[in-house]
Amino acid sequence: MRRARPSDAAALTRIAHAAKRHWRYPEEWIALWRDALTITPWLVERAPVYCAEDGGAVVGFYALSGGPPMMELEHCWVLPAVIGRGLGARLLDHAAAIHRTT
Repeated sequence: MRRARPSDAAALTRIAHAAKRHWRYPEEWIALWRDALTITPWLVERAPVYCAEDGGAVVGFYALSGGPPMMELEHCWVLPAVIGRGLGARLLDHAAAIHRTT
């Protein structure tokens, strides 16, 4: 797990879109969610955004919003290829730990 960098934004956006498509939402809905699923360098610079890598490639991430004492999980996505390997649970555990220590 590492802090995301602004240069990761495009990869994080691809992961969010791929994960949402995995659940077979209609493309019209995906289009409606495009902005909400777009991770910008600005967001990565200003919010706690962490990503998980496998073999040097980013395969999942989460983003928190708000600040102590009330933070919210805004994003938590993993590539469909790694669903079922416990990565989502590890991301959530990491997010909870970051929240506790912030």
